[in-house]
Amino acid sequence: MENLGFFKEVMAEAVDRAKGAVVEKTQAAVGKAREMVGLVDSSEPSAPPPEPSILDELNQYCSLTLKQRIYGFATCLCIGIFCTLMSILVFPSPIKFAITYSLGNLMAIGSTGFLIGFMRQLKMMFDPIRIGAAIVFALSLILTLIAALYVQDALLTLLCIVVQACALIWYSLSYIPFAQTSAKRCMRMCYEAEF
Repeated sequence: MENLGFFKEVMAEAVDRAKGAVVEKTQAAVGKAREMVGLVDSSEPSAPPPEPSILDELNQYCSLTLKQRIYGFATCLCIGIFCTLMSILVFPSPIKFAITYSLGNLMAIGSTGFLIGFMRQLKMMFDPIRIGAAIVFALSLILTLIAALYVQDALLTLLCIVVQACALIWYSLSYIPFAQTSAKRCMRMCYEAEF
C-alpha cells in the first residue's frame, strides 16, 4: 500500500510538471502571436520603449478608430474606382485620361493606408520584394502627369499609362504569395509558345 501512495505522489508531481510546461509553451506561443499582430503583452516585462520620434508623436495624435479607418478605406477606394472608370469616358483625350487614371490609381493605393497605417504602407512599399515595382509605379505616375500636363504629347502619355498599369499590377501581385512567380512562369510560357 505504501508503494501505491508513493506512486500516486510521483504521478501527481509529473502531471503538475507537464501542466506547467504546457502552460509555459502556450503562453510563449500566445506572446509570439501577439507580437506578430502588433499587440504587446502587458503582463510580461519588456525593454524600455525607445524615445518617440516626431512621426510617432504625429501618428499618436492622428490615430483613427477602426470604424474611421474602414470609412477612409472605403471612401478612397470608391473615389479611386470612380476616377479610373471616369477615365474611360475621356479616353479620346489622352491628357484628361492620364490625369483621371493616375488620380484613381493614387487614391486606390492610398486607400490601403487607412487600413494598415500610412507609415507601415510606406515601409512595406520598400520591402525587397516590392521596391522595384513601387519605384517604377511612382516614377511612371510622375512621368504620366508630366507628359500629360507639361509635354502634352499623347503618345508619350499613353506609353507612360501602360507602364503605370503594368507596374501597379506587378506591385499588387507582390502582396499575394507566389503570385509574381506564377505570373513570371506564365509570361515565360506564353513567350516560348510556338505560333
